[in-house]
Amino acid sequence: LHSFPTRRSSDLHIAAFERFVKREDDGFAITLGEGDVMVRTFATERHLSGALAPSGSPYEPVIVRAAIEQRAILAEFDSLVRNCASELELEAFLTAHYKAVFGNGYDRIETQLWLRCPELDFGHGDRRLDLFLRNSVTNDWHLIELKRPAVTLTRTVRDVPVITHHVVDAIHQIRYYARLLAQDRVRRYFAHCGIEYFEPCLTVVVGRKPEIPLEQWRWLQSSHEGRVSLLTYDDVRGELAARLADRHAMMEMLHARQASAATH
Repeated sequence: LHSFPTRRSSDLHIAAFERFVKREDDGFAITLGEGDVMVRTFATERHLSGALAPSGSPYEPVIVRAAIEQRAILAEFDSLVRNCASELELEAFLTAHYKAVFGNGYDRIETQLWLRCPELDFGHGDRRLDLFLRNSVTNDWHLIELKRPAVTLTRTVRDVPVITHHVVDAIHQIRYYARLLAQDRVRRYFAHCGIEYFEPCLTVVVGRKPEIPLEQWRWLQSSHEGRVSLLTYDDVRGELAARLADRHAMMEMLHARQASAATH
């Protein structure tokens, strides 16, 4: 009789477990041993499924899976850039993987947004925005204009490197979009659509790093940027590769700790 809990105690156990699950809503691992029960809580980037890896670390399945996904994303990005993909192909890729590419600080992306305000437009036409991302850290938005990787960034005038007109045109284009976004009518329209911005960051992603000394290229970037950031596809790839390297460094750290614990 005493080996089974009463209904009252069983209800209390269930209620206590439910409170535990609600409190530890990030992740936890319960290990049942002979005469022993151990509970470990941990933070994960996504829900775990299935059994833990042989290492027994609750972190490792999450980190390994994320690293594999990022490696595949990096390989696809390399292929697109190498094959001089169209702006629409690059837009589709970046839309699907914007957090992996630009960072987890971005929590929303909008594409194919049209600025249909001919009375405010110098050309009396419609304009389409490439990528509009919400930055959850600054609570503002980031406008990104995409141009093809094959665009030549620099040319030489009297032995001095200068920015090509393709890049200058792209910078003027995104500045013009920012002018339209600043109009009250446009602000109210996007606010009605759930897009409330204040001073959006402006970035042009274009071309590959030119084959000139880094000192000259950085000077050209800084002298032409102003409010507009100028990034190459090599810069974007570098950010993605750095995040992947962080994943591998974390896995190596976990393996080292497990090896150290095993020897003790």
